[in-house]
This record gives sequence, C-alpha cells and structure tokens, in this order.
Amino acid sequence: MTVRSPKFSDWVPSAGNLDEAWAFKSLDGLSEEAALDLIKTNPSSYVEMLSYAKGQRFEHYLGLLADYLISEDSSGNFAAAAGFMDLLGERDLPVKMAIGRSGFDLSRYAMEVASRQSFYGADVDVMGDFRMQYEAFVKGEAT
Repeated sequence: MTVRSPKFSDWVPSAGNLDEAWAFKSLDGLSEEAALDLIKTNPSSYVEMLSYAKGQRFEHYLGLLADYLISEDSSGNFAAAAGFMDLLGERDLPVKMAIGRSGFDLSRYAMEVASRQSFYGADVDVMGDFRMQYEAFVKGEAT
C-alpha cells in the first residue's frame, strides 16, 4: 500500500516561474515510496526538483534523500550523493537544520556523505571532492 506524504501549504510557486511550478507539481503529494524510487532511478531529476522546492516540502524531501544516502541501499548512487553535496553549495541552508527521520542536523548528514564518497562511486576528478564541499558548507562558503 502506498501512503501519500503529507500536504504542505507553506510554499506556493512564484508566478511565471516554470521551474518552481514543475517542482511543486512533481513533489505535491509524492509518496515516500515514489520519492525513494525516483532517487534510485533518476537522482538528477530528484535533486533538480529539490533545487527549486521551498519550505516544509523542501525539508521533507531533502530528509528522504539524506536518509537514503546514509543507508546501505545507496551504494554506487554517485548522482544522488553528488546532487546532495551540490545542493549544499547552491542553496543557503542552515548547517543546524534538522532533517530526516533521525532528526540529525544537515551538517551531520553532509559529513557522513562526504566521508563515503568512494562508497557511492563518486569520482573526485568528475564530481569534486565531497570533503572540500562539506568544509565549505560548514564554513558558510558557497562552492
């Protein structure tokens, strides 16, 4: 049985912003099961949706991505891991933002992902150095 995720009412896409409208429509009512499937099969699209999402919807679906990335199921999913690290540099996110089922703060998830770069098969020469991205994130510097 698929359980739909809760509705969030704190974000309405900006008028005329097609990217936000796409992300809003794609994430609206997306079940956790469907979100995890998307992370596994099309992580780049999932991360792109998150790059336009806002509010509680963003936090909820970012938490799903973060929980997935610290699980053993994420082995080899370099695109999901790199996308997560890229989000940290692209968005002005609070280091102490609690996300995911564990309620860990974002910096703890970022540290875990950064330390497991080879686990994801994320080539440093292609994807960048996750540890450097992590350090820039916790220092408040964009990458």
